[in-house]
Amino acid sequence: MAATVPVSPLGLKERAPKVTLIQSLQKGFSKETYLVYSIALSSDASLLVSGSWDSTVGVWEVHSGIRRQTMTGHTGPVRSVAISKDARIVASGSQDETVGIWDAQTGKRLHTLKENDAVNSVSLSADARIVASSSSDNSISLWDVKAGTQIWALREEAMRFYSLALAANASVVASGSTCGTVGIWDVKSGDRLQTFKAHSDAINSVAISADAKIVASCSDDKTIGIWEVRSGALLQKLTGHTNWVLTVALSADASTVASGSADGSVGIWNVREGSRIATMSRSTSHVISVALSADTSFVACSYDRDEPVGVWKMERGPEPRKKSAPNPSVWAKLQFWL
Repeated sequence: MAATVPVSPLGLKERAPKVTLIQSLQKGFSKETYLVYSIALSSDASLLVSGSWDSTVGVWEVHSGIRRQTMTGHTGPVRSVAISKDARIVASGSQDETVGIWDAQTGKRLHTLKENDAVNSVSLSADARIVASSSSDNSISLWDVKAGTQIWALREEAMRFYSLALAANASVVASGSTCGTVGIWDVKSGDRLQTFKAHSDAINSVAISADAKIVASCSDDKTIGIWEVRSGALLQKLTGHTNWVLTVALSADASTVASGSADGSVGIWNVREGSRIATMSRSTSHVISVALSADTSFVACSYDRDEPVGVWKMERGPEPRKKSAPNPSVWAKLQFWL
């Protein structure tokens, strides 16, 4: 049975934010390297990391649009990137079957972690001590970043993992599979804690809240699911995209979701209300990667064709005025997520 998600007190809805395109990152890209498979924003949105078809990893200054670093060493397209909370460490996953660990300040490659197949997804813990990766051989691996060694690996014969997300506190890993299931894995042991059927088609992307209580997933079934990690209960089903939803990002507090779709749009969603509060649509290309800043003031996206990475600023207006507080007995029932 699905969990009940309350509306905001008095049924008030969040006002639509003002959304402004502030940057199109294209300097340093050639026509051949416009295809950016994956992006990640630093927590303060000062830096953006890109992983590209041309096998490079880029570090960009968002405000100026300048490409600060170009990391080379991969021999295949870079499918996934992640950046640590302090913006010092970058992880990259490539079709060349390796995970790269990089110094974001110098561009130096610190470690090359060898997988057995193309790497589809990478995710860093907040302190950058652990990186998780998933590969096309149906495996998930956990690595010690400082030592450059594997902590554990698991393989599921019947599941191919397109995406994973490591909780900021490094307690659990969430995975999304081609068969539409979300898996929750214990970081210490590698044991499966939870598996639940989330979608009727392949899951393309997953994201997890900082406290590891909420996971978001998106799918070829054109929907986004919001789930409670502990029970696997459905909290929200977000609908509105008209084609596959290819990528999803979740704010640290699980209040906001950004989604990118093959319909060419980026959606911004209020999770509590289950409503779409903003849509950015400037392209007929597929949106293949999205990223949110820690305070949700910035969202970035990349496309599957020759288009620059876009960075948008979201300015949210004041909350609607509340005429009176709800009845205490009603308020007691408005429990969020727990």
